[in-house]
Amino acid sequence: MEGLDLATVIKASQTISGEILIDKLVETLMVTAVQNAGAGRGLLTVLRNGEARVEAEATTQLDTITVRLLGVPAGPSDLPDMVLRYVLRTQEAVILDDATVQNPFSADTYIVKNHVRSLLCLPLVKQTTLVGVLYLENNVASHVFTPSRIELLRLLASQAAISLENARLYSDLRESQAYLAEAQRLSQTGSWAWHPGSGEIS
Repeated sequence: MEGLDLATVIKASQTISGEILIDKLVETLMVTAVQNAGAGRGLLTVLRNGEARVEAEATTQLDTITVRLLGVPAGPSDLPDMVLRYVLRTQEAVILDDATVQNPFSADTYIVKNHVRSLLCLPLVKQTTLVGVLYLENNVASHVFTPSRIELLRLLASQAAISLENARLYSDLRESQAYLAEAQRLSQTGSWAWHPGSGEIS
């Protein structure tokens, strides 16, 4: 397939834009991206307090895509560190049609060790703020990420950046509400004292 199926992307974009639960949002994003882009593996890396963390990994085995929620710091064993740092620094996409050909990232240990052929690393930007990075790879074929696929993945990434930030804010709000409810419950419990001498309870 030359490009992403437009109807699939529109449906996925609508699903992503309407999803406020972050786990479901991440799963939808990863399955759609990996399945339709021709990637064998994908990672979603998000920024938390200035640190890049791998939120999820999607892998393809036969016709099944498995998504694992991780929430761990991004390391050089997860994805090409040189590529990740470049995208985080410049907010520009990195596209390698054939990573085995000499390129600015040829020395990256991950690329060499894992025999990466096609590579795509997209910044997820909300307005001018970098929210995270979507990384996709194919270790079997070169030139997998065609211009039409990339263009539609950019649209998906743009929607994902907005939705991820909204889902994070919603998650923070729910956490704050839970703390508030617990505080109110404790305040309603009150405190009491028993005075043995008089038998008075206050």
